[in-house]
Amino acid sequence: METFTAQIKREIIAKHQNSFSVKIFELYAILYSKHSFTPQGVELRTDNIAVAKYVYSLIKELTHLELMVKYTVSNRMAGYKIYTISLPSRAMLQRLEAMFERLGKKFNEKNPSHVKGYLRGLFLTAGYIKQPEKEYALDFFIESQMVAFQIYEVLAKMDLRVFVTDKGGKSLVYVRNFEDISDILVIMECMQAFFKYQEVTIYKEMKNKTIRSLNWEVANETKSLEASDRHVMMIEAIEEEVGLESLSAVLRETALARLEFSELPLQALADKLHITKSGLRNRLRRIETLYQNIENGGINELE
Repeated sequence: METFTAQIKREIIAKHQNSFSVKIFELYAILYSKHSFTPQGVELRTDNIAVAKYVYSLIKELTHLELMVKYTVSNRMAGYKIYTISLPSRAMLQRLEAMFERLGKKFNEKNPSHVKGYLRGLFLTAGYIKQPEKEYALDFFIESQMVAFQIYEVLAKMDLRVFVTDKGGKSLVYVRNFEDISDILVIMECMQAFFKYQEVTIYKEMKNKTIRSLNWEVANETKSLEASDRHVMMIEAIEEEVGLESLSAVLRETALARLEFSELPLQALADKLHITKSGLRNRLRRIETLYQNIENGGINELE
C-alpha cells in the first residue's frame, strides 16, 4: 500500500508545468537539503527512482550540464537500489554553485513562487509525513546541521510552528501541528493530499468526539446506577429496621418510587413524582440522614 509520503511526492512530480522560478528553488532545496556539494562535484543519492528521474530532468532543463547516473544495490536496505546523480566536473560545479549563491541571496519567504519551490524540493528529498490516522507529524531529515537551521529559519519566518533537533545522526526539522501541515500541503499545491488529509482528520476528530461523548454518557450512567443502588440499599435497610410507615408521607412516596423505578436517573424519577430534581435530592438526603441515624443506633422519624 502506498504511503501518504509517497502520494505527496508523486503529486509534486506530476506538477511539472511550474514556472522557472519554482523549479529553480526546487532544485536549490533538493541539493542543499541532501548536502550534495562535495570537493569533487555534486552527488545526490536517493532510493526513490521517481525522484531520481525528476531531479535528473530538472537539472538538465535548468542548467544543461552533463550528468552521470548510476545505481547500486544496498545491503543495509533489503536490496533497495540507491540512485546516484553526479556532476563530476569541477567547472560545472562552480557554475552551479555560483547560480545557487545568487539564488540564495534572492530568496524571499514572502514570494509564493520561492516558497512553493523551496518546500516542494525540500519534501521530495528530505520530507516524511505520517499517516494522519495515526498522528500529525511532518519531518524533514537534513544531512547538514547548518542547512537544517537555515531551513528552520525559513519555515519560522512563514509563521509555521517548527522545531529542530538531532535524530539518528541527522538533523530533524519537524512540524507537529495539523493547521501548519495543512498549510504546507497547500503551499506545495498538493491539493489531493490536502483534501485527503482534511477528510481523514475530520473523520478522526468526529470519532474521538463520539468516543468522548460515549465515555461521558457511560460514566454518568455508571454514577447514576451506583447512586440508585445506594438509595435502594438505604431504603431497604430502613424498611427492615423500622418500616417505611415510620417515614413521613412525602419520604415514603419517594422511597417507594425509588424502589419501583430503581433504574431511572434522578431527573426521570423527579418527573414521575412531579417535583424538581433538587427537590428529589433534598428528599433523598433526608432518607440518608434517617439511615445514618439507624446505623448509629438512633431511630428518628423525619417529617
